[in-house]
Amino acid sequence: MKVAFLGFSEAGPAFAEVLIAHGATVSAYDPRLGEDGALRAKAEATGATIHGTPGDAVTKAELVISTVTAASACAAARGAAPALRQGQIYLDLNSCAPDTKRAVADIVTPTGASFVEGAAMGLIRGRGGDVPLLLCGADAEALAARLREAGLNTRAVGAYLGRASAIKLMRSVYVKSIEALFVEAHVAAARLGVEDEVLASLSETFPGPDWPALSAYHIGRVRAHGARRAEELDEAAEMIEALDLPCRMVRSAAEVQRAGAAQE
Repeated sequence: MKVAFLGFSEAGPAFAEVLIAHGATVSAYDPRLGEDGALRAKAEATGATIHGTPGDAVTKAELVISTVTAASACAAARGAAPALRQGQIYLDLNSCAPDTKRAVADIVTPTGASFVEGAAMGLIRGRGGDVPLLLCGADAEALAARLREAGLNTRAVGAYLGRASAIKLMRSVYVKSIEALFVEAHVAAARLGVEDEVLASLSETFPGPDWPALSAYHIGRVRAHGARRAEELDEAAEMIEALDLPCRMVRSAAEVQRAGAAQE
């Protein structure tokens, strides 16, 4: 299988390593690879061929996988569109709202390529072959079967575009909002000088988790990935608001994620 990645910094290399180990040929494009030597060296270490334009990366691919960011999903599709053709499949794995996925589909399908939306349900780094991937679209069943043979943990969840992203984003509302709450509570408790007592009390009330370790983990994740997580929550908020439902906590969690990343 010939696979091209648009975006190749975190998710892309994790999936590429699995695909290459199962015999795939991988090409990739990411504008950051031309600016960051260390990032490019890491990308090349996967065995992928790095290209200078999206067109060069996708032109010979059977499958194009977009792993950019929610805010860049449409731009990535537009950049690749002139080189897309009938017989190719374009898989968008970005954490976007259903309306954004459908907007990407509107860019891709006029080229003749088939569009499949995807959603990664969990932490990707270090577990590319294990993280569950949900796929939707007319070719989702066939692509899911093919990617399982290539080492990925894929499952089709329907033909209707938007279902996979809705599942993903509602999961993100839980996970990313909890992270934001940890950060806000920890900062206040630390400033009051009571964080140790608070965490000890939580350990007594809820004895399962290691609360100090869990708190440190969530704070670290926000500092490292808060900007991308904020974009994800922005997409989730737009999805919820389109249902005429309030999402004040989701909007607030996005701002906490953004602020936490800025303090890195």
